[in-house]
Amino acid sequence: MSGKNVSKTRKTVPYPVRLTQSEAQAFDKISEQAGLKRSQYLRKIIREVINNEPDLTDIEFQEFKKAIITLSGISRNLNQLTRAVNSGKFPDKLLNTNYYSELNDNVINLKESLTGYVNSTKIRWVKG
Repeated sequence: MSGKNVSKTRKTVPYPVRLTQSEAQAFDKISEQAGLKRSQYLRKIIREVINNEPDLTDIEFQEFKKAIITLSGISRNLNQLTRAVNSGKFPDKLLNTNYYSELNDNVINLKESLTGYVNSTKIRWVKG
């Protein structure tokens, strides 16, 4: 059999979209701000609608990575503190009430940051 007779299926399908001039300019600006080409940004929008879940931009993904690193650090600190308390050794930082306040503030800031990103991805296509 010749390789020429084998049918090839495309992985992607072109899907032209018509916009007004002002819509095209606005979309170009938004996709540029996201650091994506128009086609990449449009695919993200479509995938989010189809899958009913966010398809993160590279910028959003980097922010989530930072948050995970912060969360890992907080978890390590709490694990070390728990180990110290269970062993009967109380490090000086355990006696310092400012430490607990700072730790609480860090957890609250992280939660607010993550909640903000999640909420912004849920409503990114809603004008209001």
